[in-house]
Amino acid sequence: MKRIFLILTVVALLAYAVWALAGDHDAEPAPPPGQIPTAAATSSTTAALPTHTTPAMTSPYITPTPGQVMDADHGASSAIPQHTPTRTAAAPSANPSQAAAIKTATPSSKLPRTLTPDQPDWTKPDAVALWFAQRYYTLDTAIDSSPAMGPARAAQAATPQLGQTLRLTPDNGKPGAQWSELVERDGWVKATASMVTMADAPADNDRVAYRSVQVIEDRHSGTSFGTSTHLVALRLERVSGQWRVAHVAEVA
Repeated sequence: MKRIFLILTVVALLAYAVWALAGDHDAEPAPPPGQIPTAAATSSTTAALPTHTTPAMTSPYITPTPGQVMDADHGASSAIPQHTPTRTAAAPSANPSQAAAIKTATPSSKLPRTLTPDQPDWTKPDAVALWFAQRYYTLDTAIDSSPAMGPARAAQAATPQLGQTLRLTPDNGKPGAQWSELVERDGWVKATASMVTMADAPADNDRVAYRSVQVIEDRHSGTSFGTSTHLVALRLERVSGQWRVAHVAEVA
């Protein structure tokens, strides 16, 4: 009997020794990945590590909806960003009360003093883009009744759909401070357009072309009294063998 008791005692002591060597059984379990212990060392509460997402770099030509253009040659999201330039008219409204405030801008048969009647080479997208941008920003209070006449003149180089939009203007009675000053001075705006190379512009194909144009507006009343610089992104489409502007966006 004593021998059996001695054996049991030895087994119990060995079991205790093994348990003790296994480590601190009161310690907290390791936190799951992505968490760190809170300031209280004995607390089991854990705090999540902060996360950081690097903003994606986006092209001025590629934007999410709205304004998304579906191109078979460029995937599902090739688009020039949506932007309503200052002098571009809104599309017609389905609301009769609002529709009454929309009218068609009809430019004078005369040209502003800084423009010539020359036509661009309609087979070259660069020439069409420059011609469009220059007319879009050119104004002359001697013949123009509102700042909507610039885009309306440029509509000649636009697709039918964009041309219709460019010829519409909201009659809100507030043409803007720059136009008001131009009228007071009997002035005009001379627009100088030049091509700008954009490294992230989508590649052209035989029916769609993308161009960026820098336009410098010089406001005159005999002498210059102010300038503005604009960067304009254009998407052109080939219509019956000739290039026309399908979308215009002022990006800077």
